Order: sequence, then C-alpha cells, then structure tokens
Amino acid sequence: MPPVVPAAVHTEARSNRTRALLLLFLSILCLAVSPLLIRAVKDSFLVSFQNLFRFSLACCLLWACAAGRAEPAGLRALIRKIPAFWPKLTVLALVIYLHQTFFLAAVYRIYPGIANLLLQTTVLFSTFLALAFLPEERGLIRNTAFQLSLLAALAGVVLTITGGFQPGGGAFGPGAVLVLLSALCWSVYSVAVKRLFVSLPASLTTSLVFTLVVPMFLLSHLCVCGGDFFPRADPAGWLILALSGLVGGGGYLFYYSSLPVLGVTTAASLSLLIPLVTGLLSFLVFGEILAPTQLTGGAVLIAGCAVLIRIRLRDA
Repeated sequence: MPPVVPAAVHTEARSNRTRALLLLFLSILCLAVSPLLIRAVKDSFLVSFQNLFRFSLACCLLWACAAGRAEPAGLRALIRKIPAFWPKLTVLALVIYLHQTFFLAAVYRIYPGIANLLLQTTVLFSTFLALAFLPEERGLIRNTAFQLSLLAALAGVVLTITGGFQPGGGAFGPGAVLVLLSALCWSVYSVAVKRLFVSLPASLTTSLVFTLVVPMFLLSHLCVCGGDFFPRADPAGWLILALSGLVGGGGYLFYYSSLPVLGVTTAASLSLLIPLVTGLLSFLVFGEILAPTQLTGGAVLIAGCAVLIRIRLRDA
C-alpha cells in the first residue's frame, strides 16, 4: 500500500504551484510590456543610453533580490566559484550586449508585436545550436514529431516576415533582420550557459552577465553621445525609461523564481504567450495591426516552437 500523504502536504504543494504560476504570469506580462516602453521613448533616448540605464536598474533589482533571498553560506560558496568563470562570463556579456543592442534597434524601427513574435525564433536557433554542440540532443533529429515541428516553425517565420507590410510595422527589412540577429545571440547565450555553466545557477549567471555588460553599454554610449551624456527628456520620458528597466529586470526575476516549482518545460511553453500579450497591447497603444498571413505565420511559429520545447526538454 502506498504511503498516505497528509492533506497539509497537498495543500502546500498547490499553494506553491499557484504562487509559481502567478510569478510566471507576472514575468510574461513584464517581458511583454518591456518593448512597448522601449518604443514609447525612442525619440527621447539613444539605443545606447536606454541599454545603459535599463540594465543598470535591472542589475540593482536582481542583486538586491539575490542578496535578500540567499543563505549567507550558500551565497559565499557560489561566489567562490565565480573567478574561474570570468573569461567565459565576459564573452557571454558581449553576446548579451549584441542581443540587446540588436533588439532595441529593431524596436526603434518596427512595432513591438511583430518584434516579439519574431524573437520567438530563439527556439529555432537554440535547437540548431543544440544539435551542433550538445551531443545528447542529436538523437532528436530522428524524431518525426521533432522534424515536423521544426519545419512548421520555419514556415511560420517565413510567413510572418513576408506576409504583409505597413509603415514601421513589419515585413522583411532592417527591423526584421535585427530581431533575427538578436534571437541568434540569445540562443548562443542559452546554449553556452547550458554547456559551460552547469555548476552555477542560471539566475546567478544571468545576474553576473548583466553586471558585466553594463560597462560595455557605458563605453558604447560615451562613443556615440557626442559629449551630451544625459539626454534632454521630459520627466514622463525618464519615468517610462525607469519603469522599463525595472519591468525588464522583474521579468527575469519572476521567471527564474518560478522555475524550481514549475520546471523548464512548463515555464518555457507558457512564455510563448509573450508575443500574444505584446501584440494586443501594441494594437491598443500604437495601433499595430498584423496582416492575416502574418497572424497565421505567427500562430504556426508559436505552435511549432511549443512542440519543439516539449520534445527537447522531455528527452533531455
């Protein structure tokens, strides 16, 4: 006879899962809103200054929460491991620098809905990179469902990019190329973290990389600001920019907080809701409208990515 689990244990487990789902949905909302805030102040701030300001705030938030939640002994043990990883962390910081610069430059050119939709190609790029550099995942290439979902996602990308055009809105062009480059960089980061940083928690790795990338944003802004370091923006612009940094940092914080309870499969699959939320909000705020072919392509892309995520993580 199996052991009887006390009702209190079931209640606590349901409570923990409910809390984790709430955190995940907060993460989805934050990451969906972030590109709208970025675009809202594009005429007031350079890409370089937005990156510098937003990442500085995000780092403060991430480290404050890490210090407040970690046990001192455990935190000291993790800190002792960090020096051995500095060279690799610096390379990853450069990858994140490129990822964020490409994405912000894209959102300055195209609407947030189409940008966040195309950003889901990170799942595709991550899959190709994993097949190339993670031997344990190469067996998936013989999986028929994996092959079909990969083809569906690729078809969705093509339809989304080529399915329509509106000024500043979508279609193949510099904005779409920048998003795809951003997605490629994030995929390189994700696969590298999985292969090279197995002894560090993903949340700690992200906090360290975000910290290292801030000086890179500072240097790039000094190179392009022309002596006018602080932009002349109105108070509303500064408030939106500050909110953007806090919302972006909060998105990552909530996501990593939900992982221990929900698991990567559930969290990654539900995160595919982000472009849907962004698209709805972008329609309300900016009047963004996707062509029917783009909507179809987006649905096919997200469906294919959802299957890819489940197959990869199930067989990992």
